[in-house]
Amino acid sequence: MEKRYDWKEVGFEHFSQMYGALCAGEIVERCGLPYNTQEGFCVRLLGTEYRVRHPDFALIPVETNPANGTCPCSAGIAEQMVVLRYLCEGKWLEAGAGRLSYREIPWGETYFANFEGRCIKRLARSFGDTPETFSAIFENTPSLRAEKLPKQTGYRFEFMSNLYFTFIIWPGDEEFPSQAQILFDDNIPAAFTAEDLAVCCDIALNRLKALAQSNAG
Repeated sequence: MEKRYDWKEVGFEHFSQMYGALCAGEIVERCGLPYNTQEGFCVRLLGTEYRVRHPDFALIPVETNPANGTCPCSAGIAEQMVVLRYLCEGKWLEAGAGRLSYREIPWGETYFANFEGRCIKRLARSFGDTPETFSAIFENTPSLRAEKLPKQTGYRFEFMSNLYFTFIIWPGDEEFPSQAQILFDDNIPAAFTAEDLAVCCDIALNRLKALAQSNAG
């Protein structure tokens, strides 16, 4: 029987090999991440600090203090792929004052219908009717490095080391359903492609959902 490969597994193997062939110094220069030969790269992902071994890729959560709103989270294949792709092809640039919608990301207009249903509408469904839960997640989790937007139910937070997303919700009423928007700092196109960002926002929404459940418990 012919062996079938999952595209994520194929992608993981491809980028693992690419990563292993890269010079650590080149990655440091391009991505601006701390590195030492014993522990590898230091990467923060949604409040969890990881060590990334090189040249053999491994994403290892660092023990942190739950009392300070941080906890070690094991990374699934999606998280590992996002980190791998950034280390292989992404670039960190200093962010300006602007924020971009998904449509303004290169190729974002092409993939917008998928992104809207997969991420923006999911954000509205998940928290549009419970804005207090949405706010509590960010207010009670300092490791997300979030800042509240003025006069809005929205937060700019760190997705990955020094790379920030903004999630905003508008609660619905009797006439209009809940709505949401997702924005990106203007340095994000150098770090991730439009397709990557759909996965990134999926990961972020999963994390927020887990934090909401943890807070409720």
